[in-house]
Amino acid sequence: MDIEYFIAWRKRQGLTQEQLAEKMLVSLPTGKKWERKARWPALKRASSPSARMQ
Repeated sequence: MDIEYFIAWRKRQGLTQEQLAEKMLVSLPTGKKWERKARWPALKRASSPSARMQ
């Protein structure tokens, strides 16, 4: 998943970084690292962010 796509997807969903981190069951610092490309989620967690939104 491309990071720019990930950020755009989050914004289209109307979510803040904090809200997305909560829904993805990660800490806010971890979620922020994803968007800075300092850290990327494991494939299992990243493969279906939309599934966690339901």
